[in-house]
Amino acid sequence: MGTIIASVANNVSLLLVGRCVQGCGGGGLVALTYVIITDMVTLRERGKYMSVISLQWAIGSVIGPVIGGTLAEKVTWRWIFWLNIPFCVIAAIGIPIFLRLYMKEGSIRTKLRTFDWFGSFLFVAALTSCLVPVTWVSTPSALYLKH
Repeated sequence: MGTIIASVANNVSLLLVGRCVQGCGGGGLVALTYVIITDMVTLRERGKYMSVISLQWAIGSVIGPVIGGTLAEKVTWRWIFWLNIPFCVIAAIGIPIFLRLYMKEGSIRTKLRTFDWFGSFLFVAALTSCLVPVTWVSTPSALYLKH
């Protein structure tokens, strides 16, 4: 949805909204990919799968700006976003076909008892305590102490 919003944008505000939606979706997919790999792949084989994902990021980081710059210069910047749609369609069709998730047996109560509540709370608290001060620094001048 974000790629369609960005590709049909007629002003910068709509383009930014589309990119935000696209970024949230992409970030969620990346995180979900790592969660699925962690859950479904044994520790011994996990390195292979993580390296394939990292290889895709490496190739995309090199080829993506070249393709994007060429499209923006030769055709129009809108094609940078339209180019994503075939990949989204392939993923939307392929994921339900090829992804096999195995549900754990038991009631919801049993599943909730096995969840690491303390570890999750500790992780969120630590991440928040690192990210909040980063958001407080809004400009380079805020780094200097005011007298």
